[in-house]
Amino acid sequence: MRPIPLVALFAALAIAPPAHANAPAPSDAERAETRAEFLADAGRTLSDRSGDVFFLPKKYNFITGADPKHPRAGHTMVNGKIQRFSGVGISHGAPWTYDRDIPLVMWGPGFIQPNQVVRRRTQQQDLVPTYAKLINSPLPTDARGQVLEEALKGGNRKPKMIFTMVFDQAGESMYRLHPKDHPFIDRLKREGTYFANTRVSHLDLETAMGHVAIGTGAFPRDHGIPSNSIWHGGAGTDFNEFTGLVPPAPFYMMSPTLGDFWLRHTKNQALLFSYCWVDRAAMGMGGHGSFFKGNKKAPIYWLDQDTGKLTTNKDFYAIPGYVADTTPFATAKAFTGKDGKWMEHDMKTARDLISTPALPRWEGQHLAEVFKREPFGQDDIPDLAYVTLKSTDIAGHYYGQESEEVGAIMREQDHQFELLVDQLVKKVGRENLVVTLTADHGGPPLPELSGGVRLFKRKFLNDLNARFDRTPDGVPLAPFCGDTQLWLDRNQMRDNHVTMDQVKGFIEGYKVDGKLYFEAAVTRRELLERRLAEDTL
Repeated sequence: MRPIPLVALFAALAIAPPAHANAPAPSDAERAETRAEFLADAGRTLSDRSGDVFFLPKKYNFITGADPKHPRAGHTMVNGKIQRFSGVGISHGAPWTYDRDIPLVMWGPGFIQPNQVVRRRTQQQDLVPTYAKLINSPLPTDARGQVLEEALKGGNRKPKMIFTMVFDQAGESMYRLHPKDHPFIDRLKREGTYFANTRVSHLDLETAMGHVAIGTGAFPRDHGIPSNSIWHGGAGTDFNEFTGLVPPAPFYMMSPTLGDFWLRHTKNQALLFSYCWVDRAAMGMGGHGSFFKGNKKAPIYWLDQDTGKLTTNKDFYAIPGYVADTTPFATAKAFTGKDGKWMEHDMKTARDLISTPALPRWEGQHLAEVFKREPFGQDDIPDLAYVTLKSTDIAGHYYGQESEEVGAIMREQDHQFELLVDQLVKKVGRENLVVTLTADHGGPPLPELSGGVRLFKRKFLNDLNARFDRTPDGVPLAPFCGDTQLWLDRNQMRDNHVTMDQVKGFIEGYKVDGKLYFEAAVTRRELLERRLAEDTL
């Protein structure tokens, strides 16, 4: 098999699949189920900040904001041979099984039932009420999940520590693609309780919303984070609700986290810790820090991708001084060949390291130092620690989930997770520790393998505005879209005599290479009517 020529890949900014794509088409039952999930998820996401029209691409299709001028080549095993695909990776966000189905594993001999597989439907929002029951905490405002009763042994004793680990983008599909690269997590599944039907229950299926769900137990309609980025009409630009601020801050996250409530309930005696190299994940899990009235500045921090040093918003959070100046560059040398590269990829800057095993190895080392020095589990007040290892996500975006790069990173993350759990077992005790493994979302297969089609956001918006925006004022009718949401300018709609139903019809009839691109679309008005009908039942 030959790599796909770049000229063919980037033609018209919508990338068509090669002849060897062979993923099975969805059945009528799968399409119906996914459409129903899409409508329910959109209803849980709709708010004043969300888009005005939600759309569902057909299976294997996705819409992306990637720059087609900067392709990356990953190594993927195809029919027993390594194949390099030069493309622009994947995006995610729609509730097809590969995006929505995620693992949820709980382990802890003193509190969690062993050797158990639970197949009922569960979701990320269920963690907060489950943890609240374990530690006897008040339930945070807006938490909507259900207690994972099947996992709990019962009793009045409380764990000394709950450790939550998230592998970013590592949905069930990633584990199936790399079956030998996660032996420790497989062991946790065997020894603990594995919830085998856990799904993401909101839109978009992205980093910010997944982590806020884990931290707050709320849905976007309440917590206010409907997408990684939204359209900010006042600023006239798209806006990341955590990182659009300088320094990044939790102001737009309207719901409190369990950590926020637990610090207040324990009068700041509990330990709360949250880390991911990306800020929105760390804040989404950990919470508001001292911005939550009366709470202390908890260690909630992330990585400065330019310097490679740990950083935070010092107005609300803290970083342990003994790790503040560490960087991953020395660790990276163990992975570099004579050419200074890893698997033919540069390893010169912090941004280069993010999509290699070097970063999770360094993260494991720095987290081990934190777990060693901080007094986790040393009194009768349960402590909460949240960690996300995100390199699986970045490599998935760059090279595809099928890539050898992703497999190598998953192996390293699994190993570092094992080392951290072993360390906490020794420090806290097996009978006093609860460990959870989950993900924020999954991801689709490479279009080069599935037959799906990438649609670039700029092309989609240009086509939509060309159809509806006739006013020569330079203001677009449709200024921005996410992975499943479209924001519209109401003044432009009025001036152009355009309705949301007309925009919905355009989306439903939109074609790429002569084929319908979207499975379904739904407007704000339709979702509000559905919500009203449900509220009156």
